[in-house]
Amino acid sequence: MEKIITELPAFKLEEICKVYVGQPHKCMCGCSGKYSYPSLNIEQSGKERGYALDTEDINDKRIHRVLNKVAKNAAIGVEVINEYIYSLVLGSRQYTIYLHK
Repeated sequence: MEKIITELPAFKLEEICKVYVGQPHKCMCGCSGKYSYPSLNIEQSGKERGYALDTEDINDKRIHRVLNKVAKNAAIGVEVINEYIYSLVLGSRQYTIYLHK
């Protein structure tokens, strides 16, 4: 079930599986954007991805930037999908936060 919220909950880094930054309304396989993973729970994130993470995929700084960007702009409406995906389109970029299921 999808819903729109205007305030992002305060997520802890350990709750986040990955974030995505890319072109809105495009394929999200990684060809139109980039996924980044937190350094915490790397094994669990890798399992959810289906294959091992490279060191360039692990980026806590990017995770925090995406969290801050979505929280700062949440008033325009953050789409929540299945209670664990939070997505915001801002201009020509889509910012998506995935929590662990």
